[in-house]
Amino acid sequence: MGKALEGHCLWLVPTADEVTRLQSLIDTLASQEASAPTFHPHITLLHPLGKESTSPPQAITSTLEAAVAQFNKARGATGPIKLTLDKPVAGEKYFQSVLTPVDESGDKSVALRQLRTAVEDAFDERPAVFYPHLSLLYGDLSHERRLELVAEAEKQLEFPREVVVEDAVVVDINGTAPEWKIVARVKL
Repeated sequence: MGKALEGHCLWLVPTADEVTRLQSLIDTLASQEASAPTFHPHITLLHPLGKESTSPPQAITSTLEAAVAQFNKARGATGPIKLTLDKPVAGEKYFQSVLTPVDESGDKSVALRQLRTAVEDAFDERPAVFYPHLSLLYGDLSHERRLELVAEAEKQLEFPREVVVEDAVVVDINGTAPEWKIVARVKL
């Protein structure tokens, strides 16, 4: 069920209450498509990890802890960051079939950009594209079907919505989405 990946990646995860609401929406949308997997709600911070992807989770976690410490030092604070998830849209890729982009207008995503820079520096990774979003459905679907599921997502949960992100996590992505597992958490 779904596409298999290898290695590790880094995610941001919202607070438990918001994860519960988003998980319910993800599960509802996935239940409407026979081939759609369910997965943990997240905003991808860094994927792929490239040369670090096969490192032991402890080494990846140590590097992530150093990046978060650098981020907190630069912002002069510790603790969660707030992000706004825009209205759902139909994506073009399997892992972005239906998604909600992070609002990057004004200074709404400054902290996210600073954290991303700290992580890229710590891991010495510079992926060409950073499109912060929270996926709501994975699948190879027609554009028309994706639009139908966007409308369904908007009926189920109010968007735009503010989410509070407390943790950056290391995720073992060996296998398909239902097999992925968070192996370490680092508090912001």
